[in-house]
Amino acid sequence: MQELYEQIQDEYQAPIKCVYINIPINKATHMISSHWHRSLEIILPKKNGVKLTIEGKEYFILPGQFFIINSKEIHACQSIDPNKDYEGYAIQIRYPYLKSCCPDIDQRIFINDFDLKTRQHILILLDMIIEESKHDHHFANMALQGYVWLLISHLLRNNCVLKDAYLSTTKNRERITEIITYLDEHYNEIDQIEDLAQKFHLSYSHLAKLFKNNMHLSISQYLTSLRLEKAKEDFLSSDLTITQIAYKHGFSNVKALNKEFKKKYHLTPQQYKKNNHTRK
Repeated sequence: MQELYEQIQDEYQAPIKCVYINIPINKATHMISSHWHRSLEIILPKKNGVKLTIEGKEYFILPGQFFIINSKEIHACQSIDPNKDYEGYAIQIRYPYLKSCCPDIDQRIFINDFDLKTRQHILILLDMIIEESKHDHHFANMALQGYVWLLISHLLRNNCVLKDAYLSTTKNRERITEIITYLDEHYNEIDQIEDLAQKFHLSYSHLAKLFKNNMHLSISQYLTSLRLEKAKEDFLSSDLTITQIAYKHGFSNVKALNKEFKKKYHLTPQQYKKNNHTRK
């Protein structure tokens, strides 16, 4: 069996290349070091799983799964379980061939988000491509070309998006997660939204629009809802006065707490506390 540990070169002329990878137990901890190539690559484990490190993020791919590595993405791979042999395939679609199928491929990116039907179709196609690539005759090459066309068609139709839109969405999602985490941890300290915008190096209008578009409510609404939930917990489980609770959770005064509490729960804090104590 062939053992592969070095970078796979992108100098072949066929539209696709299937590389069989076998890493025995005694070398299972060895990593194929970070590299990149212009080809689109699909990793298909057959025995044991593989840990992929792509642009600093780790992905664990098991037998029965596959993973797409986009052109020019820096990646490395390593067997998941060093106590087992690893066997699998790296299937590379040559960049010029991919570009001939999709002229604007440089503006697109493939994503690893498959519905069950698409995943099953692609797995079948990958197995067919592997099988036909083992044969070197005219009819096998014809079949291989057909399966590759079908594979690219499936990927372009179901798992390919415009790169700018995807990267922008991903970046926004990460930024929103970061902002929400900060709000959850510092909800009672934030006085001005402008201060929050400054912390995240955004203009007030940009921050407000970004948050509203992703969360479907304003930052003030989110903060108020969070503060009310925290205050409600204290009304039921602590002996703090309403004034102490108001200031503890970021309300400017008791009047502001009462107003927002009644608006959401249709009761004053005192009525809410009394009703819940009565039920106990």
